[in-house]
Amino acid sequence: MNTLLIKHINDTQKKMGAYLSLLDLRFKNLCVKADPVALLPVTVNTGHQELNLEDVANVSMPNEYQLAIFPNIPNYMQDIIRGVFEAHPEFKLEIRDTNEDRKNQENSQKEEPDKEKLDNEEPDMNSVLGLDDIFDEDSDETKYLLYTMPEVNKDRRDFLNNGVKALHQQCMVRLDGEYAAGLKKFSEVEMYSSEKDMAEARQDLKDILDDVKEKANQKLQEKQQEIEEAYRHYLEKTENPVPNNPQEKEQDQLGYDVTKGFRVS
Repeated sequence: MNTLLIKHINDTQKKMGAYLSLLDLRFKNLCVKADPVALLPVTVNTGHQELNLEDVANVSMPNEYQLAIFPNIPNYMQDIIRGVFEAHPEFKLEIRDTNEDRKNQENSQKEEPDKEKLDNEEPDMNSVLGLDDIFDEDSDETKYLLYTMPEVNKDRRDFLNNGVKALHQQCMVRLDGEYAAGLKKFSEVEMYSSEKDMAEARQDLKDILDDVKEKANQKLQEKQQEIEEAYRHYLEKTENPVPNNPQEKEQDQLGYDVTKGFRVS
């Protein structure tokens, strides 16, 4: 096959792959379950410089609906809060303390009947979060940020489904555009290529388009399934509510309305 045709095919394939990666990133940033990837856009302005979140904090995922952020330096906490809010104003924020978590865990264990001492002792909060080496037990700097994904009630479920469909449709339009642009480039070298090469090149490009679209459809289905699972989780939680802890101060950041915060660009 003509080397120019091969180059045009490869270039178009890379562009289509980039749109697929962008769709995946946008799906992950349209948060349903917790995913550390959603924090990649977060930047932290310390007053002296703008840093990535990973430069100033450690991130852990205690469960599938929460992200824990542990500032390397306590003074960065407010800057991190601002940075996360700019990227994800829909996250629910709690300022927690690992020492308090440990005490609450110990108290709850004392209240429970001693069934059997399985595996000797229950792990402490730092162990559960995978952060044994981050905090020293004797350190006073034990505060961290706990972000909870917004609950997927019926309204948010509809909002999310509409959002992922819009992003998916936008991706499809861009893929079709790249396919058309690729065919146009083929015509520019048609005089230097045989009919057989041209037919093969067009078929290769169509196969690439179909393959990328199939992957985009699969990503859409996976995201829709994730939304449905979160909705079922919400229904189960509301049917069997857990008593509120009066000491727990969970707040939706600045009263953010999730139904007004989604944009397609």
